[in-house]
Amino acid sequence: MKVNRFVCLFLLLAVLAPLGSAQVLWTVYPDPVPMDQSVLLKIENRLRCTIYLPSSAPWSIYNSNGKLVYSPLSMPVIVPIKPLAHKAWTWDQSGRMSVRVPHGTYEARITYLDCLRKKHLLRTKFKIENVRLKASHQTAPPGTRVTYNLQAPTSTGSLYQAACSLGDRPGIPLAGNRLLRLVPDWVFLMSIMFPSPVFENFSGVTSKSGHATSHVNIPRHKGLIGMKFFTAFMTFRLGAPGNIHVHSTSRMVLIK
Repeated sequence: MKVNRFVCLFLLLAVLAPLGSAQVLWTVYPDPVPMDQSVLLKIENRLRCTIYLPSSAPWSIYNSNGKLVYSPLSMPVIVPIKPLAHKAWTWDQSGRMSVRVPHGTYEARITYLDCLRKKHLLRTKFKIENVRLKASHQTAPPGTRVTYNLQAPTSTGSLYQAACSLGDRPGIPLAGNRLLRLVPDWVFLMSIMFPSPVFENFSGVTSKSGHATSHVNIPRHKGLIGMKFFTAFMTFRLGAPGNIHVHSTSRMVLIK
């Protein structure tokens, strides 16, 4: 009898699982999102019928006080989203007058019409996190030790990797519609692949507060004067797009 009960329960869960997933999802990635990083907004239709958007971008961003901080320009056209299809946008964290919003809690809202053309409003809260990379020097002569303080409050006890390159454009595309402001040149490869006294503590584990410290020991060579290099870091988490949780902006140092 107990076996039969377990079989019945298993079958019931198997039947209910697809029903529970049959919905319209409104997601924000990553959450939390570092400051100065694009936010990916996605509406996904998991229903068995087509849903409709009342405009080309019927979404907006509100702060924790419920005040509108951003609403994109959109065309007044009906946009269908078929079953198992999705539509996505990016937000660069800018508010009015293109000024970047401060870190904190926000809410993304979107309006859609269901199969019967009934209007629905979806809300998803997310956080903008103060992910920072601070450099001890902006200009430095040969022989200087440049110290970088990494801060990622939600990446506690996480693997991290710092990297350097000689440029920051066009950048390296990352999963989740993100961009790492470095270029894959020979300095980049040296900083992440080969042990060197130049790139110190470029990989490791963040502290319980999400901090880590790395160093670039600039060689004592006058031929380096006039060269500039850029540094950034990433933290890793299984399940994140590309397993990359957050990444920092890049910081430039001029050898002078």
